[in-house]
Amino acid sequence: MDSEPFAHTQIRQCDAQLKAYLRKQGAHAPPLDRTEELVRICGGDLTSMDGIHIIGAMTMLSELGPDLRQLQDEDHFTSWLGLTGNENISGGRRVKGPKRKVKPCGRCLTPGGDRLLNSQSYLGARYRSYAGMRRSPPWP
Repeated sequence: MDSEPFAHTQIRQCDAQLKAYLRKQGAHAPPLDRTEELVRICGGDLTSMDGIHIIGAMTMLSELGPDLRQLQDEDHFTSWLGLTGNENISGGRRVKGPKRKVKPCGRCLTPGGDRLLNSQSYLGARYRSYAGMRRSPPWP
C-alpha cells in the first residue's frame, strides 16, 4: 500500500490549518512560503527545474539532505534511487533476483516525467522524442 498520497494530503491539511492560525495572528505572523524556505536551505530553487514540484523537492531534501557531495555522479544517483534496471544475467540468461525497491525520492521524480509531456523545454522535447522512439504515445 502506498502511503505517499495520504502523507501529501496530511501535509496540505496541516498547511491549511497553519495558514488559518497565522491569519489569526495578524501582522505579526511570518509568511508561509515553502519555496523561500527551500531556497534558504538548499541555496537554490529546485522547483525551477522542469518536472519538480515543491512536495517533490522537499522529499528530495529530506531524503538526501542539502549536501549532495556523497553522490559520485548521476549514474550512482539513479541507481541509489532505484530507477535503473535490475538485470541479473548469468550465462546469457536472466536470473530472477530480489525486486529492487524504489526510494521515496525516486517516486517523487517519476510523476515529474509526465509533466514534461507539455513542457516546451529541452527536457520536454527529449521526453517526447524518447516516447516517439518507443512507438507508443506517452499519454494514456
